[in-house]
Amino acid sequence: QANPLRPGSPEYYNRVISCIPTLSKRLADVKLTRRDLFNTLNVRTADTLYVVDPPYLDTASVYKSADKRCNSFKWHQTLSRKLWNLHNTYGADFIIFCRITGRRKDQSKLGTIADLYMEARINSLYAGKGAFYRDVKLDKVTIERIIATFNFDGATPYI
Repeated sequence: QANPLRPGSPEYYNRVISCIPTLSKRLADVKLTRRDLFNTLNVRTADTLYVVDPPYLDTASVYKSADKRCNSFKWHQTLSRKLWNLHNTYGADFIIFCRITGRRKDQSKLGTIADLYMEARINSLYAGKGAFYRDVKLDKVTIERIIATFNFDGATPYI
């Protein structure tokens, strides 16, 4: 069954539009930035919520102008360590978006070895540390994982 709230559907846009007044009030005093990620993570305050949507593992070719290192597992390990350090030391919360499925180039189904490997790498960075996650199936072969340091609607404890 198709997801009626998939991006691009009329239902999706209607829901997004209906949320704008609430979001506008909640974000009235929020400072949004778009700059170098690691420089931004040097800000150390307890009342900061970091929302991070980095290039996914193994996808740097999609981001032609992006730093080619940002899709490496080592880069994602550094990112994870910095986020957890901010959370554990200063109480800052974070939300991070990632894919737990392998590259879609040659896949026509979920559950491939590439998917299992991708999910295992993401799990090694966030599982067992007190986080929560929710998987969102974007299409028949792509799953987006939303990970946060706090419980949210539809989330599961990341054991």
